[in-house]
Amino acid sequence: MRLLLSLLAVSPLAAQSSPALREALVYYDRAEPDGSLSGGRARVLVPDRSAPRERIPAPWRTLQGGVAAGGHSNRVDLVFVGDGYTSAQLALYANHVALQTANYFLEEPFKTYRNYYATHAIDVVSSQSGVDHDPVQGVLKNTALDMGFWCGGIERLLCVNVSKAYSYADNAPDFDVVVALANSSTYGGAGYPANDLATAAGGNGLATEILLHELGHALGDLADEYDYGGPATYSGGEPTERNASTLTASALAAQFKKWHLWLGTNDPAYDGAVSAFQGAVYSQFGVYRPTNNSLMRNLGRPFNLPSIESIVVEIYKIVDPIETGSGTAQTYTGSETLFVDPADPIGHSLTVQWKLDGVAIPGATGPTLNLAALGLEPWPHVVSATVVDPTAFVKDPALRAAYLTQTRSFNVLPAAALSGDKGKLSTATGGAQALSLDAGAAHGGELYLVLGSLDPAPPGTSAGAFTLPIDADGYFAFTLAYPNQAPLGASLGVLSAAGKASASFTLPAGLGSFAGQSAYHAFLTLDPSALSVEFASNALRVEFTP
Repeated sequence: MRLLLSLLAVSPLAAQSSPALREALVYYDRAEPDGSLSGGRARVLVPDRSAPRERIPAPWRTLQGGVAAGGHSNRVDLVFVGDGYTSAQLALYANHVALQTANYFLEEPFKTYRNYYATHAIDVVSSQSGVDHDPVQGVLKNTALDMGFWCGGIERLLCVNVSKAYSYADNAPDFDVVVALANSSTYGGAGYPANDLATAAGGNGLATEILLHELGHALGDLADEYDYGGPATYSGGEPTERNASTLTASALAAQFKKWHLWLGTNDPAYDGAVSAFQGAVYSQFGVYRPTNNSLMRNLGRPFNLPSIESIVVEIYKIVDPIETGSGTAQTYTGSETLFVDPADPIGHSLTVQWKLDGVAIPGATGPTLNLAALGLEPWPHVVSATVVDPTAFVKDPALRAAYLTQTRSFNVLPAAALSGDKGKLSTATGGAQALSLDAGAAHGGELYLVLGSLDPAPPGTSAGAFTLPIDADGYFAFTLAYPNQAPLGASLGVLSAAGKASASFTLPAGLGSFAGQSAYHAFLTLDPSALSVEFASNALRVEFTP
């Protein structure tokens, strides 16, 4: 079949009333007796997904899946709408949908990622049974979605009024991919990549194969891999689809392009050896496909691995690897247990790695993390959980990092009487650590004194009935003898009525010899009359880095 570029005048889509129409490619295919495919692409007018429209009310039901954990729709919402089914034929429509759904999830990668889907069916009622130009050209039917064969003069191109399909699909909780089933046993279908929509004849024996192929276009953004319907020698630019290229296998490998990471893989379950087979996108020469005979070339075949990788990536553009988890808006005190709930593919689990301030926590690879067990020091921390899908269906590390990986971060400031705004200062550039004192309202109005040490406790330093958890070294003696002097600021003062105050520690620049060491500070409070020690805080460390 020839590649048609301008078929608007006779397309049902050209008559849509929506003002927001644009030209887009749709794919069509014809099955030969041996199962091979031929076809091409046609340009039709379609609405933008975001164009304003009114929902057309209709009954609907969820067949599988539904709302994800956490109460949000972290699913590929696959919505079926039917055309040419009268009210008396809704049971037939339900059977067609059930059959297509069951068969769809027998094929990889949909089998593995079935749990990522929510499947819905909209009961669209038509006035007449059947669709336009079926069983022969010229037969017209009054149906809800204006579906019909001979779209643009192409016998097997089964078009739909996309605006109406969307308006009915809007009855579902959400929709990401729409499948329009025609009440017909005639072979036909279409893939609308720009609209995430596919059509098929619900009563045709090859309907599932048609649907899988067309969703390869509509969901996976895949090219046709057969070599009929266009010029013998390809003369266009590099195809945008991931499963077609003008490069040979050696050129793919040398330039690190397209499916170069899959070259040499040979898995019979996914159409065997991956190389660069000449012939694709309707031309026999000058353009290549990944494998010899995949579903994008012939019906009854599996998707090849580069195509599966593309589909998995498109699924992850819709579904987040993390279903739900602890909230990220609040600041945690360090006593809580955080959690993440990864998505659940069939046959393998997503990995989890918890990190503290960007450093992996050894052994912290489960869905929960007990902050109290980390012994966090009293300054701000960022705890994060990174969830990754390690599926063998994706080889490209850049794609895995971009789409199959998600990190959720949590701010933690452990509750402590003495805390700081940071835990590290550079000896090269210098800097300041802001100190926050909080002895509680019971000590409001008391004197406070911040002291320092270069040695951590134990044994600590006795202060009346209390032990200050820093040692009495030379720096301790200096801060005791010279309060409110550098490197400490506001180290002696009076607590507010709430028992709070602020101080600071400043490290001058150029003290490289101190790199790798730490300073420790603590404060005590005194009764302003008796000058007796009433409270001793925790120790706060600041690390000196190069």
